[in-house]
Amino acid sequence: MKKGAMIGTIITLVLTLALVTAGTMGLVFSKRLDAAQKTPYEKYIANVRKYEAESNGYKMAAEQAIANMDGYIGRMEADAGAFKAAGGDEAILKGFLDTAKQQRADADKNMETIVKKCADIVLYEGYSADDSEAVEKANSDLFKVNNQVKAALKKISKITDTESKDSNETAVRKQYEKAVAAIKADCEANGISLELEPFTVAQSAREVMEKELEKVSALEREMDEDNESAILSEELTKGWKGYFRENWDYCYWLAGLALIICVLCLLGRINPALLKAVGKVANKNMMLIALVLITLFFFVTTGYSNLKPANIYNVINQYSYIIILATGMLLCIVSSANIDLSVGRVMGFIGACCAKFVIDGNMPVWLAMIVCLLIGICIGAWQGFWIAYMKIPAFVVTLAGQLTFYGLTMVLLNGETKAPFPEAFNKVFGASLPDFLGKPFGFDSSFNFTTFVIGSVLIAVFIAVQIVKRVKRVSNGQKVEALGIMIAKTAVISVVILWLFYSLAQNKGMPTVLITVAIVLMVYSFFTGRTVAGRHLYAMGGNVNAARLSGVKTQRMLFLVYVNMGFLAALAGLAFTVRANSAFPSAGQGEELNAIAACYIGGASAYGGIGTVGGALVGALTMGIIKNGMSIMGMQQSMQQVVLGLVLLVAVVVDIVSKSGGVSLPFLSRFGSRKNKRHIE
Repeated sequence: MKKGAMIGTIITLVLTLALVTAGTMGLVFSKRLDAAQKTPYEKYIANVRKYEAESNGYKMAAEQAIANMDGYIGRMEADAGAFKAAGGDEAILKGFLDTAKQQRADADKNMETIVKKCADIVLYEGYSADDSEAVEKANSDLFKVNNQVKAALKKISKITDTESKDSNETAVRKQYEKAVAAIKADCEANGISLELEPFTVAQSAREVMEKELEKVSALEREMDEDNESAILSEELTKGWKGYFRENWDYCYWLAGLALIICVLCLLGRINPALLKAVGKVANKNMMLIALVLITLFFFVTTGYSNLKPANIYNVINQYSYIIILATGMLLCIVSSANIDLSVGRVMGFIGACCAKFVIDGNMPVWLAMIVCLLIGICIGAWQGFWIAYMKIPAFVVTLAGQLTFYGLTMVLLNGETKAPFPEAFNKVFGASLPDFLGKPFGFDSSFNFTTFVIGSVLIAVFIAVQIVKRVKRVSNGQKVEALGIMIAKTAVISVVILWLFYSLAQNKGMPTVLITVAIVLMVYSFFTGRTVAGRHLYAMGGNVNAARLSGVKTQRMLFLVYVNMGFLAALAGLAFTVRANSAFPSAGQGEELNAIAACYIGGASAYGGIGTVGGALVGALTMGIIKNGMSIMGMQQSMQQVVLGLVLLVAVVVDIVSKSGGVSLPFLSRFGSRKNKRHIE
């Protein structure tokens, strides 16, 4: 067996290396194809950039030509004034000066044409990729506009540039030299000694234009290279290259799975006891592991869209009310193995009440919310009375409540939708936490540094709590988990928290509804795990008669459980109404099933007495991530319901099997055993 384990490990390592190599090849092929292929809109944008650069080059050339003319005109005026001061006749130079000024005016008109056409080319970038007809027309018009720019520059070139191939002097320059020669001849004839300003050669418009056209030529060469690389498209989309290009990411995931198997095999050989401990931790956190695997599955199948900051922000806003409902439903299941079928319709009824108060009655938002929460408590007290004191089955009472509150919602809304709510109402659960700390350390302007700091503080608090808890248990002589496992769990959770808050900080910051959810989770986790009343609930779920004989006031506790359910249903109803920014008759339909499923997926027992707030959170997140992932994939609503039903069934089966000890990783430790079947006999 030892030799077989070694061979299996080697094979697994070779398979891992092969998958990584295949994935890398596919990644290279994929990037080459992305670089080679261009959509018509991308090609159109490339043309815009090309002609924009070319026309801007012409514009600079025209500006240089006009600047040269201004220099010539300025020299003529200065020389004319000097000649006049010397007593000479400046008429000859003045005639040339008038001609140059007229040429300068003509150049100004042509320059205006160039500027306008350059602006027209820039405007073509406003077309969208979806407007194919407009893109096609704009792409053809670019040639016309650019030709008009060239024509305008040509007029300036005729004014400023000589037709001689052997000289770079301009016509204005020649005129200036003729004027200087004529003035000198006139001065010598009259015995006047006058030194005129010597002519200095300036950079001509043609020289500037040639430099700019070199840039355009470079762009054209780049486009030619792109066109040559586009020939690779057909090759990279067919055969084995096309297969790896489409599935390169799956190769990496399979390589990771193979590597994990290899590590487990080696761990079973080296330290079977440690592998057994890992197996126990895996059994204990089976649904959490399933949540991670589900997230990774949709991470791959959605093209890595489900873990983008914007989607994480939307998931929190979209499914936060399910976490609140599941927390209340958990207490119902744990205490008496009962459920509340009315919470979905109670949510809708609370939304309708809030609409009547805020939209129709102009009641202050804070007062309307308090009244709605009180209404939820009254609803819970009403149903709790019949269940706890009148001994009517919870199924019947809450089913009646479901029908009743749906009817009352229809009456309040008159079968219509009421919207929108005022901005102050939406800020309570629908806004993001402002950035109070600014942008230190060079963070981007869109980065919410306050959210990132809150996440860092939570990590520090979490680590401190874990250390204090372990030290306290050790000092009391209680059993604790292995230090390595504790460090690994703490590190993983800390990294997840840091990543979550960093992602939120990149988008809009921490949603305000997350603060409400966090408070609910912390309060109820403390209540169920650290208070006498919380232990009484678990005792009731385990054996209600034994709990009653032990002094637990079971009727009062059951009554308070449903009062609490009404309160949390009202709170979830407010969060749902804010997210929808409206109240409508069908609001909350089927949400009670999502809450019940979240509890069972999270490990709550259908027989009562077992379940945690953390498990309900894991179940709600599992439901939310599955729904969100299927929506991103474009799966039909009917198929989504089928998948969710199967997930619920599988989750309960896995939970039961794991708790019964039917699943265990230590079987891998047999790879390290030197005993064989013959030796045992």
